[in-house]
Amino acid sequence: DASGKPVVDTVINLTGFALVGGPASQDHKKAASVLKKLNVPYMCAVPLVFQSFEEWQASELGLHPVQVALQVSLPEIDGAI
Repeated sequence: DASGKPVVDTVINLTGFALVGGPASQDHKKAASVLKKLNVPYMCAVPLVFQSFEEWQASELGLHPVQVALQVSLPEIDGAI
């Protein structure tokens, strides 16, 4: 708002990429700075995009490695929960 107070309670990333920069390049320092200013939880949704529910359920690995990289590791570098 005008006083600088965040007007959101939580930031939810539905894209599966880093918060700033997208899939081709990431600016983790800028993302962390924005999140620190907001001071609210940052969560990433992790839909099954590389495998079906049944494949995921039967897998000993869990999520597909590409999905882990894009939707877990990159967002965690930004500060995602």
